[in-house]
Amino acid sequence: MHHRRLLLAPSLVLSLACGPGVLDGDTEGSSSSTGGSGPGSSSGTEGPGEPTTTADPPATTALPTTSGGEPSGCPEGQPWSPLGSSVLGVPEGFAASTFADNMVVLADGRIAVAGVLESMPGVMEAPAVLFLSPAGEVLGMTTAEPSQIVSVSALRRAADDSLVLWLTRLDPMMLAPGVLRLAPDGSVLGEVPLAESVVGAGFELADDTAVIAGRDRLTSIPTVAKFAIETGAMVWRVALDEPDVVVPSEVVVTPEGDIFVAGGGDRDVDASFTVVRLWKIRGDGQIEWASSLARPPFGLLTAFERLPNGQLAVLRRGPDDDQTIELLAVDAADGSPAWELPLAAPDASEEPYARALLVDADALSIPVMRSEHEFSALRSIAVQRVSFGGKLLEVVPLDVPARPSRGWTTVSVRGNCDELVLLSGEFEELWLGSFAP
Repeated sequence: MHHRRLLLAPSLVLSLACGPGVLDGDTEGSSSSTGGSGPGSSSGTEGPGEPTTTADPPATTALPTTSGGEPSGCPEGQPWSPLGSSVLGVPEGFAASTFADNMVVLADGRIAVAGVLESMPGVMEAPAVLFLSPAGEVLGMTTAEPSQIVSVSALRRAADDSLVLWLTRLDPMMLAPGVLRLAPDGSVLGEVPLAESVVGAGFELADDTAVIAGRDRLTSIPTVAKFAIETGAMVWRVALDEPDVVVPSEVVVTPEGDIFVAGGGDRDVDASFTVVRLWKIRGDGQIEWASSLARPPFGLLTAFERLPNGQLAVLRRGPDDDQTIELLAVDAADGSPAWELPLAAPDASEEPYARALLVDADALSIPVMRSEHEFSALRSIAVQRVSFGGKLLEVVPLDVPARPSRGWTTVSVRGNCDELVLLSGEFEELWLGSFAP
């Protein structure tokens, strides 16, 4: 039986699994540490050079290529009715943590799920991307070079339908963040280490660069940095505050190139955050504004999105003794408070969890999972629809199977036809479901 993941750095979640493998056929189923002048300073630096690939070609199944167009047909059904439900037949040793943003839908409807693959238990593991049909059939898997421990933090789909996987390796006894790029057909384009070691939870693409929000590995200074995807070279970095003051964890990049960052700050005696910290950073790395919102103690921020009405929305989850979920909104122009809305609270038998804000054309859709305490079993999922003005419009229970396994959370994305796609589970027992828009 798998054990719980290790925490090697603030906001860095490690999924445990190891070694390259392949599956053929379908299966049912502050100051900058580089010499800046203080908080808000930014600087550029040279990167590590040209991208490298693994010495031995990574294992890749024969996967269907994408034309870059839309799927030929969209599923039909009443709004929120189930379109499909499947327990995935994943290869042995594959683990996909649903505490990470590890699922995207490609242009042709295929679903990519990032995780790690274990071949020699407790010895080595490799980053892996599993490719699924919309119905939950396993089409194949790509793995890259193994190392002692691999943390897969985020999977993103680029504008050309390629995939960018943010990962961190521990080998030997050193955290080494990097990015792995895959072509739409699943073949590896290259993996590069990042020029500077920034670890954290916030990761988004900005054209041919990636923006990371977290901490400098050596100094613990809260940092936002932009890197070139192909080379790992740092474009700029900016320090947000002094060490141990804030933990930046969420990033939004706008089409105009502006960057918004959210995080927790000002811990109390129980190590809970008491302030939501927000920043707007221009595309050149200069901080435009910073905002602090005092809140009841909370454990973490789980989602952050820009709304079409010029606001930013953030999900806040309470500490262990009060895991209430709250939705906050601020004005993107200056970070001033706009509205707040309590979404869900725990009771004697269940606790809620939400980690996605789906921005639809007319409202926010927020899948809220309820489980036994300490995530021991999935009980239910309901979508809470919230207007852009902060009004709860409706609560829609979804037809999802209760799952008995420990460690269940959910990843939620919209498909190419606006269907809701949910991934729930931990380790081998992963469940995929889709629901009509």
